[in-house]
Amino acid sequence: KNVIERLQRSLENGRLGHAYFFSGQDLGELEKVGRVLAQTLNCQDSTLTELVVDACKCISCRKIANDNHPDVMTIRPESKMRQVKIGQIIRRPNSPPRVLHDLIYQKSVEGGYKVALLVAADRLNTDAANALLKTLEEPPEYLKFIFATTEIKKIPVTVVSRCQRFDLS
Repeated sequence: KNVIERLQRSLENGRLGHAYFFSGQDLGELEKVGRVLAQTLNCQDSTLTELVVDACKCISCRKIANDNHPDVMTIRPESKMRQVKIGQIIRRPNSPPRVLHDLIYQKSVEGGYKVALLVAADRLNTDAANALLKTLEEPPEYLKFIFATTEIKKIPVTVVSRCQRFDLS
């Protein structure tokens, strides 16, 4: 409830951050909070003055809920190594066609914000975390980062210090 109130005040005051860090014990709940924020930032019915916490039926919110919105990318650890690798962050030879780098450097397709939701951010390997630092320091106006983790102590301080932090208990 406290997190929702703080996010709500930020919206009401027009003071959106460029990066949010949600930490707690239930990764599924942390991801849900991240999706609520992503929906709020891209909702076609929203005025960006309040969180979209109820199930909105606009096409944008439905796409985000189904994880197929072109402006919202969810990055999870690769299943075999259980890490988020640099190939998921920046384009490398033979990297997946849709990496975070592509999201960062292209304008919004559907007119909202570009949102990168990194689930299990504690599994960012060192190279991947370092690749994010420059963008976290000087993000484009249209880009928002949302990190979710159950183990905040495993995240490099350089990453956490560039984000608004919310601890969910």
